[in-house]
Amino acid sequence: MAVTIQMIETKEFKTVAKGYDPEEVDVFLDDICDQFDEMENEIKSLRASLAKAQALLALHELADRADFCVADGLNALHGHPNVQCAIMCGMGGRLISQILRDGCGLLQGAALVLSSHTDIPLVRQTLMQIGYAITAERIARAKGRFYVLMRAEPGNAHYTERELYLGPALLDNPPPLWQDYLRWREGVVACEAGHERQLAWIREELAK
Repeated sequence: MAVTIQMIETKEFKTVAKGYDPEEVDVFLDDICDQFDEMENEIKSLRASLAKAQALLALHELADRADFCVADGLNALHGHPNVQCAIMCGMGGRLISQILRDGCGLLQGAALVLSSHTDIPLVRQTLMQIGYAITAERIARAKGRFYVLMRAEPGNAHYTERELYLGPALLDNPPPLWQDYLRWREGVVACEAGHERQLAWIREELAK
């Protein structure tokens, strides 16, 4: 029998001698209802995100090349031993790095395509630590904001702090939006205290 919030809220029990305190039971059931409500909202949000991803790939006629599921990080790869590529985009760099560290044993050599909204150097460092090398990096611009996308494959890599910050593949092969991206980053970093070295790296590239 499926349990709903309404069933928990309206359930009545018989009163017997030396039974539980009704007030304590009510408080406990209220807490359960609140948690059920949070879980239902989270499930609705995840289903909406999944539907959005399915629609996007269908639009580009790629739906038959992808498997869709809702899972905790790279646990989604359980039962899929022949995955060739795993994509993680639209999240913060700390979360992506944590997912990579927790689930790197499940990758089994799969290539990675990553794009984080924040902490991009941390993502690059994590790739290096789990035995992945960055093979390509691209810059995209949408609605006035820049996004860095990177592809990584199994391999040994040792990046300098400068490479971690600016991107090893971007430095080796600057894309068309490179100068625009650097000017945008310069404006952001110039407003932050304690990033003088990073600002100098950006300006060195802009001067080329």
